[in-house]
Amino acid sequence: MKDGRVSVVVPVYNAASTLEMCALSILGQSYNDVQLVLINDGSKDSSIDICHKLAENYNNVLVIDKPNEGVSATRNKGIEACDGQYVMFVDSDDYIEKDMVEAMVSKLLTDNADLCMCGITIHKEGEESIKPLMDGHVRGKENIAEKVFELYKTNYINSPCNKLYKKELIAEGFSKDISLGEDLLFNLDYLENCNSVTFIDKGFYHYQFVNNQSLTSKYREDSFKIALRLYEAVTGYGNKFGVSFDSQVSARDVFMNIIFYSIQDLYYYSKEDKKYKRDTLKAIVDNPRVREVVDALGDINGQQKLVARFISKNNLFLIRMFFRIKKFIARA
Repeated sequence: MKDGRVSVVVPVYNAASTLEMCALSILGQSYNDVQLVLINDGSKDSSIDICHKLAENYNNVLVIDKPNEGVSATRNKGIEACDGQYVMFVDSDDYIEKDMVEAMVSKLLTDNADLCMCGITIHKEGEESIKPLMDGHVRGKENIAEKVFELYKTNYINSPCNKLYKKELIAEGFSKDISLGEDLLFNLDYLENCNSVTFIDKGFYHYQFVNNQSLTSKYREDSFKIALRLYEAVTGYGNKFGVSFDSQVSARDVFMNIIFYSIQDLYYYSKEDKKYKRDTLKAIVDNPRVREVVDALGDINGQQKLVARFISKNNLFLIRMFFRIKKFIARA
């Protein structure tokens, strides 16, 4: 089968323990024209040595070594350097099944689609679970946009790693001015250029879940700002292609989830004084997008519903008390 080269871009940063497993899963594909593009992003371990060893043993491996710039700049470098008609992304601690590329290309061509998505197999704490994705395809920009909101809460739209892209349709690279959510912005930009999207239910992509406590317990001052930007991006995409306000409820639910945890982190982990916390909370509660969201939520958990009600009533005192009590109970 030879239907165009597929370039698989793998950003590499301190990935010595998993890189070979990841690379061999790509190099062992049943599809016969795969290019592996390894971009070393200033690793401090032996990752670059592994990259060079792979390039010595396989003539379809391209290695780029550069200073550390972050994953967005690294993926962009891979897009620029690859010579495939199609592009895929795989993270260096994950791996893919042997027939993933062949199945994705075949489905893309059979359905005359511009993007193919597959399911994801998640490995977490020694257990394996599959996030299935219903087989089928969607045609027309308006129908694709409706499907985006249907899938939005599943995180399938966010990841670049379970997708096959046409390189010619990648108009914008990954945003380098944002440290979270750049994948969603990339996919929304790409989806604007799609007239047909197709789906495979198999969990070809194997995602290794790592629960990094150092990340989850750190206060990010920009978390709400980033969430707001992503919410405006996805609703702007929906508005552009005629998705109704009611059909965009998944975006509001996701935004409310992040609002909840942004406030929780403010009271759990921030070392700033009371004035800073009070001003930050007020800025969130007074934001017009937040006011829009809390009055039109869908299926969210009870704690988030309660906080949304407090926000709707502009009751900063009850919001503060809720999270202080929650923190006390969590530490008891």
